[in-house]
Amino acid sequence: MSLDDAAARLAEISRASIRGYSNYDLGRNRDPKAKSVIAPHDRSQQLVAELREELGPNLICFIGTTRWLGDEEHDGDEIVIANGKSQFDILRVARSDAINYGMETEDLIKKLKEYDDQFGIDIFHAETDT
Repeated sequence: MSLDDAAARLAEISRASIRGYSNYDLGRNRDPKAKSVIAPHDRSQQLVAELREELGPNLICFIGTTRWLGDEEHDGDEIVIANGKSQFDILRVARSDAINYGMETEDLIKKLKEYDDQFGIDIFHAETDT
């Protein structure tokens, strides 16, 4: 499945218009390499789980921006589809960090990989400062 195919499927199951970008930095910036929809909060996790079952390799799906401080204002969650090889690419697409703890994106990934090795984790939601 290609990114465009996955985006079309996301639009179909969410019944929302596909956007040719995802947001980051609390909705203040856009990433044209990813695609997204805005979905009701109470359906977000279900949509991510459903689409993940259909995705092939090299694609990631996650809940992205949920707090909107930019020009866009939405009453819902962003569901993002992007190219990626592992769940840790979700953090890169979302530009997640733990800057309040002195950790940028790659530092956060390193720490979460340690947790994944020890306990196993599933990253299904990532946004700025999460």
